[in-house]
Amino acid sequence: MLVDQFPADWESTGAEIEAHPHFPNRTNVSFVRTVDRHTIEVRFYERGAGVTLSSGTGSTGAAVAAILREVAASPVTVLTPADESLTLRWDGSVYLTGPAEIIGAGEYYWDKPET
Repeated sequence: MLVDQFPADWESTGAEIEAHPHFPNRTNVSFVRTVDRHTIEVRFYERGAGVTLSSGTGSTGAAVAAILREVAASPVTVLTPADESLTLRWDGSVYLTGPAEIIGAGEYYWDKPET
């Protein structure tokens, strides 16, 4: 959603949209505010996870939507609540660059059923 200002209750608005009946499998919700021609600021409410501080796919979608709506132009700096900025460049293909950090790890053990 392109916005002039983030709604004060953007988290609850994101939750409401994520679970709306129009989206039977739920949906990710991004709020996008244009800072200037080459900078956007974003907020993410992700399906099944809730509020997230950053999202590569969300940032890509937000920047491409801003470019297509002609409120931004490539390259676009994406400012996230994680205090990190990502850069999206679109020149025939879309390229997103920025920091990545592992924030968790796990192992999955599965006993294969006998056949």
